[in-house]
Amino acid sequence: VGSEMCIRDSYGSGYFGNGSGTYKAKGTTIICYIENTEYARYNIHSLSDNVAEMTMTMDGDSVEIKCKKR
Repeated sequence: VGSEMCIRDSYGSGYFGNGSGTYKAKGTTIICYIENTEYARYNIHSLSDNVAEMTMTMDGDSVEIKCKKR
C-alpha cells in the first residue's frame, strides 16, 4: 500500500507558466491538476543525492527529464 499526500492551492512559476493548482503524490507518481483537470504527470524513476530522473507526460506526450539541484 502506497502513501498519498495532497497539497492544495500551491503556487508555482517556471518554464510552463505561473499559477496555482493541486498536486497529488502517491508512490513514485506526482500528478498536477489545474482546475481539477490533470495537467501533468511525473513518474519518478530515481532519486539520488541531488539528482532526480523522471518521465513527464502532458496531453499524451512524454519526455524524459533529469534534474539536478543547484
